[in-house]
Amino acid sequence: MTIGEKIKKLREEQNISQEHLAKMLDVSWRLVAKWERSDAIPEIDKIVRLSEIFGVSTDVLINDDIELNSTEAPKKQKHTLSFSEVSEFIEAKSKAARFISASTFLIMLSVGIMLIIFNLPFLQKPLGTVLGISFFIISVAISVGIYIWSYYLTARYEYINKGDFTLAYTSLSYIDDTERKNAQTYAVRNIAATIICIISVIPLISTYIIANGNYLYVTIALAVTLSISGVGISMFIISGVERSAIASLKETRHSQISYSKRLEDSIESAFWTIVTAVYLLYSFKSGNWDKSWIIFVFAAAISGIISLVFSLVRKASGVEEEHDNKQ
Repeated sequence: MTIGEKIKKLREEQNISQEHLAKMLDVSWRLVAKWERSDAIPEIDKIVRLSEIFGVSTDVLINDDIELNSTEAPKKQKHTLSFSEVSEFIEAKSKAARFISASTFLIMLSVGIMLIIFNLPFLQKPLGTVLGISFFIISVAISVGIYIWSYYLTARYEYINKGDFTLAYTSLSYIDDTERKNAQTYAVRNIAATIICIISVIPLISTYIIANGNYLYVTIALAVTLSISGVGISMFIISGVERSAIASLKETRHSQISYSKRLEDSIESAFWTIVTAVYLLYSFKSGNWDKSWIIFVFAAAISGIISLVFSLVRKASGVEEEHDNKQ
């Protein structure tokens, strides 16, 4: 059996396409096809790499007299990320981050607009309620569509989130350089996002004082506040997703716990956003500022339960203990 026949047999046994194998070797798929047709012979460095990928010795590959047998059963090797693959993954994550942030902003904006529709004086209550709820449902549907699209942008890189890969030296250097260059951008963006979220309550408080509690004006101000805070939260999301992309590439050993914690952080962020909106809406509507703070007490308890559930799930799967032992 020639080296070309062995390459083809081992590749097919491990369900690796010619294109995928070519990427792992940093060559064209046409060259791989030539090898398999015995129209060309791989260079020695490619033979060494092929032996690593297929889990067989170089002697088995290059010696036509040695047949593939059970003692040389191929081992499934982790995919080695090339420089181009890493850069494409980071770029795809960056695009997805903008779609996710847009989806989040749309939901927050739709909540405010729905409340305004509810309280328009020229709409009777049943009609206003129907229109408001209909608008919100349509907005949520669009938002979910945007979020699903963001998932498909990075779906083909799912194995990276699972840590099913190794990094070439050039890829690792590129990741470190990208993280270092973007560190200041992330810091500035997060500081700006924090300031925006803090000052977002100014329209709401100002309107409540000036308008003497007129509920329509206060509702409009609440919509403005939600929109402004939505901008800040969107900025947090963009930085978070982009940084998680770097973390996914660097944390190959602890990718499971990293994914779990990122999911927990996302749920916590959405939870506290909703709690804050409910607190402000109830407080302005009822005027019970001296009692409404109790909402945050219950919210803190629920938040603790969420964290406990995630922690128990990680411990049940043995991920957290493995992570702690490796620290």
